[in-house]
Amino acid sequence: MSPTKASAPGNRIAHLEQTLRAGRIELARKQVHDILQNSPDVVEALNNIGVAHKRANRLNEAASYYRHALAISPTRPSTLSNLALVLKAQGQLAEAEACCRLALLHDADSLSACYNLGIILKAQGRFKEAGEAFSSVLSRQANYADAAFDLALIELLCGQFEQGWPHYESRFDPKLSNPQKMALPQTTVPRWTGGKGGDPVGLRLLLLHEQGFGDQIQFCRYANELKRRGAQVSLVVKPELVRLLGTLSGADAVLSSESPIDWLQFDAWTPLMSLPSLLGTRVDNIPDTSAYLSAEPGKVRDWQERLATPAGFRKIGLVWGGSPTHARDHERSLALADLRGLLQTPGCRFISLQKGPRAAELQTLPAAIRPFDAGSELHDFSDTAAALSVLDLLISVDTSTAHLAGALGRPAWILLSFVPDWRWLVDRKDSPWYPSLRLFRQPHRLGWPDCLHATHEALLQAR
Repeated sequence: MSPTKASAPGNRIAHLEQTLRAGRIELARKQVHDILQNSPDVVEALNNIGVAHKRANRLNEAASYYRHALAISPTRPSTLSNLALVLKAQGQLAEAEACCRLALLHDADSLSACYNLGIILKAQGRFKEAGEAFSSVLSRQANYADAAFDLALIELLCGQFEQGWPHYESRFDPKLSNPQKMALPQTTVPRWTGGKGGDPVGLRLLLLHEQGFGDQIQFCRYANELKRRGAQVSLVVKPELVRLLGTLSGADAVLSSESPIDWLQFDAWTPLMSLPSLLGTRVDNIPDTSAYLSAEPGKVRDWQERLATPAGFRKIGLVWGGSPTHARDHERSLALADLRGLLQTPGCRFISLQKGPRAAELQTLPAAIRPFDAGSELHDFSDTAAALSVLDLLISVDTSTAHLAGALGRPAWILLSFVPDWRWLVDRKDSPWYPSLRLFRQPHRLGWPDCLHATHEALLQAR
């Protein structure tokens, strides 16, 4: 074979890798198919087309290409590690773990295989082992951003706040596979880093929102703590939260994220979710665990009239789905049909606070058990706060409405997936962030029926 022909597959693979880095998935597919037509056993090409299909969420096709590559080169660590991630996404966790361990058997120094093993162990609820895998990666490559971030999530989930908060700052690392949506501001005003003793006496501080509505509701409480420490505090939050967070006693001003910032008014700024680290938050010293937000009295009176209910009936709010765009929505959310048994509980009037496309599921239920649709009348979070204030109980999956109930001090039961978001911790029926909440957990993966049965039993016993 001539040198030119021998090097051609390598050149085509180099071009393919450039195309993949550029995110041009359709072109990448065409390039790979061209490679395979001429050199059907090129393992790199098979591996790379698997990557392209995985990015396009075509899991079966991705797995097929990876398995083809492994049939040619059975011990190739990168292919084994890539197949493991596809298998995890398909829910085949035992085989996924086996792939990672085989990859490490043949290349003990493979950081990607060790990191992926941590991801798969976490999905199985084996948090200590997952943390050890992430720590192992970081011991060999301290700037491995994904490992630092996922270690933070494990530490926070396990209540190890003192270790977890510093690692959580890695959420802003540009090398993350899924970087933070919030870009740090380009301004000459300095970022507040706590200073000696963490006391911001006399500072005009600007707290910048980040992540979702629930995060902003949970961490806006730190405005009160900063105010007590002598700061003048302003918050920038999503427009839907401006009116609600105006009831926060520690906020001198609440600004919309859609409005320009006059930086000359401030001495320093900080991301909202960096405050637990800056202020030394532990599980036993979380600030403002009692109600720190409130509903507008006029709106509460309106909802009292709107939701007037015969004596002896409990008014139960329902939220069964979170944001469809959330990366773990398929784990966190339910279908309304899953709640049919709950909806037939005697002595209860159910009120839907569901927003978004899932609210349409109301029309799929018979009128006799269909919850009242309050969600269509909720235009911002101050409306939702008022509606929550007249309910006897909220039953919700992990959503911003759950956080709002806790911030208002309203009773709520939260339905959690087997591997919950870090803020709900593990092995607890309560929340140190929100004392008015009770937690119902899946006892195993895909365990919604058991979780809902426990919730239904608790509702019957609470009559």
